[in-house]
Amino acid sequence: MDKQLAQYIRHHIVFIAVLVIVGFSLLAAGEYYLYRQTMYLNKMISEGFMQVKSAQEIDRLDQSEKTDNDVLKENYEDNMMDDQNTEMMK
Repeated sequence: MDKQLAQYIRHHIVFIAVLVIVGFSLLAAGEYYLYRQTMYLNKMISEGFMQVKSAQEIDRLDQSEKTDNDVLKENYEDNMMDDQNTEMMK
């Protein structure tokens, strides 16, 4: 009877130890999977922000080009008016 009880307890302890090891292994694999998914998500978010930033910079450059063109156009018009005024004065 003592041998049967000892054998039962030994098998029970081994079974519980295997369950605990398998449980921790599954938890470790799950944590690794979540870590990889988090890194992938962070990469996607960073790329999205970089695209938004580059689009904003392009818009800003377009606006500055427009303002530069407006300034050049105004200067050209002013010069044309000055030329016309000097011709009228002659």
